[in-house]
Amino acid sequence: MALWRQAAATHVLPSHAAVRQARIRIGSEKVKLLPGNRVALTRPGMAIDLGGIGKGYALDQLTTFLRKQGLSQALLDFGQSSIWALGTPPDAEGWHLLVQQPDGETVGIITLRDQALSVSGSLGQTFVVNGNRYGHVIDPRSGVPLQRDLLACVIATSAAQAEALSKALLILGEHEGITLLHRFPGVEGLLVESGGQRWMTPGWTAKEPANPRPPAFNIDGRVL
Repeated sequence: MALWRQAAATHVLPSHAAVRQARIRIGSEKVKLLPGNRVALTRPGMAIDLGGIGKGYALDQLTTFLRKQGLSQALLDFGQSSIWALGTPPDAEGWHLLVQQPDGETVGIITLRDQALSVSGSLGQTFVVNGNRYGHVIDPRSGVPLQRDLLACVIATSAAQAEALSKALLILGEHEGITLLHRFPGVEGLLVESGGQRWMTPGWTAKEPANPRPPAFNIDGRVL
């Protein structure tokens, strides 16, 4: 992350050697969980960046707090990309959400009830070096940011899980990514390419209302 932030600021790509050195220090197998809620990083120069799941974790904690306060109906929105649909609205069987791509193109309307949604775009934040556009999501296998224009939507029973899996779906793509989602109970996902082609888990279609134009909440909170 530090290498590519520097590349975005200086418009100079990191060297292959620098990327190789950085990749030596990444990987969950190099993070040791210790008693007493402690963590050990086993390689010099390692750091933990929780940006990929931080919003989801915060949403889960807020949802737990609201439930303890006796609140059973709420639509929680963190930055238009992390949503927690608690219970149902008073007049519907679930929260109807309009999902859109960064360019405003409509992906579809889904209905959620006691579920979390994460929407991640590979090119949601970009920078250009030597005429090539790079996104903010990095493939840990290569150490290089994604350049393919994709949007991943993942529904799960926790926002942290939805956040993590939406990034994985972006990185792994339509075959490995969709296959990965099948391993997690209660998880559904959709991957959309910029040209409109889409891939989804079997249960995603069940989240789309039969009525093509039900009242819906846009991700920015506006009722449509």
